[in-house]
Amino acid sequence: MKHFAGFSRHLSLSALALLLPAVSQATSITLLPPSGVNAVLYGDFYSYSLPVLALQHAKQNGGGVGPGNPFYVDSSAGQIKADIVIATGANGGPVNTNVSGFNDAYQTPNGNGGLPYFSTGQTGLHPSGSGGLSGAADQNTTWNASLAAMTGYLGSANNLLNSLVFMFNNNEINSGGGIYQNLLVWAQISLRDIDGSAATKYFTFANNCPAGNVCLSGGVVGNTGGILSGPDKDPALYSRGAADNAYPVAPASGTTPALSDFVISGGQVCLNAGGNVVQCNDPSVADVLNHNLGANQAAYAVVSEELDQELNSWWNGGLGYGSDYDVISVDFRMGCNPQYLTSCTNGQRIDNGYEQLFIVAGLHQPQQDVPEPGALALLGIGLLSLLGMRRHA
Repeated sequence: MKHFAGFSRHLSLSALALLLPAVSQATSITLLPPSGVNAVLYGDFYSYSLPVLALQHAKQNGGGVGPGNPFYVDSSAGQIKADIVIATGANGGPVNTNVSGFNDAYQTPNGNGGLPYFSTGQTGLHPSGSGGLSGAADQNTTWNASLAAMTGYLGSANNLLNSLVFMFNNNEINSGGGIYQNLLVWAQISLRDIDGSAATKYFTFANNCPAGNVCLSGGVVGNTGGILSGPDKDPALYSRGAADNAYPVAPASGTTPALSDFVISGGQVCLNAGGNVVQCNDPSVADVLNHNLGANQAAYAVVSEELDQELNSWWNGGLGYGSDYDVISVDFRMGCNPQYLTSCTNGQRIDNGYEQLFIVAGLHQPQQDVPEPGALALLGIGLLSLLGMRRHA
């Protein structure tokens, strides 16, 4: 294994800071352990609803859910230009130009007259700005970054690497009774050894709802989607067959994501007075929260405990990871692509302005023993008052 760009796992962050370009983090976030109140488990990733967190913070602390609320995340081009941007429809730098060690941002379509889908594997779409990556490190079907650059960007606290948090914008049509606000999304993150001596590690954002769990899909509570509560709400229990560990861009013998793998993002989520998610036609509904917030406000914060653990091991040089892996890659897909989906509805395709995916640093506490959903209904708002987000230029 050749250390990418000459970076060794034994370098401290202070040493990396001298070698890597200065990166000013515009956004950071702190998240409590996931619960049935504040996060849904999709495969290897917890998805936190920023509108839910903003509402609960406002109820506990006063104030509104707009600017000034710590969970109102401004994602306008001027605000996220110092973050690491994976995909955006904004034109011109610096929002779509990342620092050395990171690919520049992919261009996402404007669904109003543009393509109804997006994939990092689309022909001719890979960013021309490689960030200094080349050869196997810069595969053209994914967004890529060196692990040295990524861990240097995330920084550390209390001798632990900060969490890698994905922020996502949902920017669809606000009509059709809320159904048009939805969008199909799937992603897979991989840690790669460019010499091929170590097996690639995969972390997948996808639907996973084993029997016996309460799940959520597009704001609908039921038995499909991601796990809202239940015995399998633990990413360590999520398993994939060998064929599901790596999805090639081109269709091949059933290994591409199926329609059932895609998460339905956006749309409305309804809460009762206790802060629990309920069906939007339930008479107990107290709050209706929109997640189709446009390009200038992030709707979701998404994080993987397992990915964080792997990155922290690499950063600390433990378990041999620092001697094996070089690159982190993102395979990201949205909307209705006829390459792997035969038919879609307006609630699944890109049909309005552009979506965005960007990375911020955060402190994400691993899941601990969590009370049952009934107890969470009582504890949720009080616990969420402890969450805090700090934003600095």
